[in-house]
Amino acid sequence: MPGGSPLPRVTHACVSLPPESHPMVTSPEVTPRPATKTSRPPETPDDLPRIVPRRHPGRWLTAALALLLFAMLLNSVVRNDAFQWDVVGRYFTTAAVLDGLLLSLWLTVIGLTLHESAYAAEVVRGGILSVDAGQTEAAQATAARLVIGGDR
Repeated sequence: MPGGSPLPRVTHACVSLPPESHPMVTSPEVTPRPATKTSRPPETPDDLPRIVPRRHPGRWLTAALALLLFAMLLNSVVRNDAFQWDVVGRYFTTAAVLDGLLLSLWLTVIGLTLHESAYAAEVVRGGILSVDAGQTEAAQATAARLVIGGDR
């Protein structure tokens, strides 16, 4: 190709470049270029762009509106005489409601305890099953079965 760079030589599906064009090859003819005065100095923190968090004024307005609506709802429920709060108070403090509340709390505690113990049992089971067969044989060879509770 006249006036252009030579084409790379292809050998065994690999591209071979001339030694002078390869960046890792140095030859006596190739000398590094001296730094020119047009090169940029290292960037200082003043040159870097400043990162500013994005503002969301709509979120604040929506939150304020939701808080205002909740306060209005709470005010109307508390000040409304049609709710008959004295009747509600007497109903919720009867023995049947309080016994049901206590039973619900106890059943919740029992259910959560059983659930957590099942998870703990799975962790222990996984730890036991992760022991390699060679480790078990080594333990039996050193008479560890007496400690574990095996037959004598």
